[in-house]
Amino acid sequence: MNVFYLSGEEENIEAALESVGDNSLVIMGYGVVKNIDLVKELNGESNVLRAVAYLSRSKNSVFIVGVYAELYGKDYVSAAVLDRGRILGISDMTHLAQEDKDVSLGSSYRIYSTCLGKIGVVVGNDVFYPEVIRAVTLRGADFIVNVTPYNAVTGYELALKSNALFNGIMIFADSRERRYLISRDGAVTLRKDTSRVSGHYIVSRDRTLISGLRQEIYNDIYIEE
Repeated sequence: MNVFYLSGEEENIEAALESVGDNSLVIMGYGVVKNIDLVKELNGESNVLRAVAYLSRSKNSVFIVGVYAELYGKDYVSAAVLDRGRILGISDMTHLAQEDKDVSLGSSYRIYSTCLGKIGVVVGNDVFYPEVIRAVTLRGADFIVNVTPYNAVTGYELALKSNALFNGIMIFADSRERRYLISRDGAVTLRKDTSRVSGHYIVSRDRTLISGLRQEIYNDIYIEE
């Protein structure tokens, strides 16, 4: 499985997307896609999600996109999931973050059946709550994706590692300043700063990292230690 991270500060998203092949996982950090109004999306006045759905279809891949979503005047920290042209749904953060005291909270967790398997999507600060990861794992997730608009504060990496270890599940994570790939045994397989750098990483069927491409120039290949 090819995994691509696209930073919110990426200067040339189109160039980064050129490297995306079939059956890839594309994780778009907050800022890549503008804020969305879900009512306008539903009635056709806005087509942000449709545009991303078109991208996922053209790339025959799964896209998970961090977005700030508005619904009837309430703001949510969310992540949209799209699979080969289909909008599968939107997951919302369910635990309040100090940085966003005025946002509304979601009330459930979802597993998305995709061409890459069952993906558990955990948004924002929910990753700090072990019961969230346990619930998603017990519902049959093959791996978890955490997208958050916040900085990788003290304890963020520890939360990722401990949740992966205690539940035996791989976690892909994208924060404002850093991206992670945590293996099922809690080891940090990948830790990279996100500023203006996309990333392409290859993961085997048993969910272990094989290699990565640092895509500042799109030709610098290296093997992760």
